Amino acid sequence: MSARTRTAGLAAGLAALFAVLVAWAFLSVERPMREEHGRRASVDRVLPFSPADVREVRLSTASADVVLARGGAGWTISAGPSLPADPAAVEACLERLAALRRRATVPAADGGLAGFGLDPPRARLSVSLHGGRTLVLEIGGDNPFDHTLFARAGAEVVVLPASARAVLALDPALLARPPAPDGGIRG
Repeated sequence: MSARTRTAGLAAGLAALFAVLVAWAFLSVERPMREEHGRRASVDRVLPFSPADVREVRLSTASADVVLARGGAGWTISAGPSLPADPAAVEACLERLAALRRRATVPAADGGLAGFGLDPPRARLSVSLHGGRTLVLEIGGDNPFDHTLFARAGAEVVVLPASARAVLALDPALLARPPAPDGGIRG
């Protein structure tokens, strides 16, 4: 056996050993980490729903109610008179709501919910799903330290990222179907 053949055999053997080690690392380390991340991500969702299952979204504040409702002709939005809603804008809004994640869960303080701006809450978001299930998120005060937002989902007080304000704002002007160029409503 020549030196060249031995060197090629050794290189091939080392390459095979390296491939086995990489496969072992992926199967024993990376895959469980991905599975754990997937489980954690579903637990961290504040409103666990699928946008396709939503019948109605209602945001109630002291000054107004905004309602997005799915009907036979598509989505409507009402904050006063009911208007047709832009389906793409509504779907984007529902995707953002479904993806909303908590940053933390806060233990109840001695002062109760008032310390979090949740007694009474500043706003109440309810998502009604097909099948009769309704998910409720009560929105409270701001955390002055990092501008996060306190909310209550079920019995838990959760901390939402500062970006949640944009997700939780159901602005009728942004969700309404734009008027047609002739001044009418596009159908």
